[in-house]
Amino acid sequence: MNNTTKNKNRENRSQSTQNTFTKLKQDFCNKFDKLAYSRSHFEVFRDWVEISAIAMHNRPYNFSNLPKDECFETLEADYLKLVAKYDRETLNEFAALLEITMIALNSEWGDFLGEIYTEMEIGGKRSKQTKGEFFTPYPVAQLAAEMTLLGCEEVIERQGYLTISKPACGAGAMLIAACEVIARKGYAPNKVMFFEAIDINPFCCHMAFVQFSCLELPGIVCHGDTLKYEFQKRWETATFKIWSFLTGKNPFRNMEQTDNEPTTPTTDDRTV
Repeated sequence: MNNTTKNKNRENRSQSTQNTFTKLKQDFCNKFDKLAYSRSHFEVFRDWVEISAIAMHNRPYNFSNLPKDECFETLEADYLKLVAKYDRETLNEFAALLEITMIALNSEWGDFLGEIYTEMEIGGKRSKQTKGEFFTPYPVAQLAAEMTLLGCEEVIERQGYLTISKPACGAGAMLIAACEVIARKGYAPNKVMFFEAIDINPFCCHMAFVQFSCLELPGIVCHGDTLKYEFQKRWETATFKIWSFLTGKNPFRNMEQTDNEPTTPTTDDRTV
């Protein structure tokens, strides 16, 4: 097979996965619109994201030997309050939305939830609870990741992994783009990249946590103010939680130390 044929096949596969990603976005939007007919789109989307995030956060506690701590109990109580607002049929549809999200993120690199949030104007015209917040387009995130990660192979080969800290992470586009860049360099992102994502908006933290969990990425999502260095909540993905439990290691410095700085700074992923 010559190079022209190989490149054509590669382009065809890329187009096919992109079509799948786009179709899954449409499936998600259609299903979500039916669910939100009697409530504000923002309220339903916010609740769905938080319910999904808590379920994915607490899953390792329920299916492994991890000790259930205060964080688990607090989130479990929050989960029960949220699901009490919806009937069984709606909760089943919530599960279906999470399944669509997981399939989409594992079919093509992209900011699935961030794009849905923007394209459906969930935080814009349909909601008075936000200030028109939108997220950096994924192609821009790709470009920023490519520039930031130039020469990252040297770090990976030297220490076996790299760490990325992302303030104002939004729905996680920049870190997902970083995964794509690392994958194109021949590495498995969930084996060689540990992340720390921070956002002042808990809603953004939940979106990012869901997407990172769907991709099985090892890392931490923190709800807090990067500039004031004040943090309210810290969520570890299942992959990170199990890895650190088994190894007793943590690739990050203690976040409470005042001298903690991002290992690999990137640009702001959230624009208001």
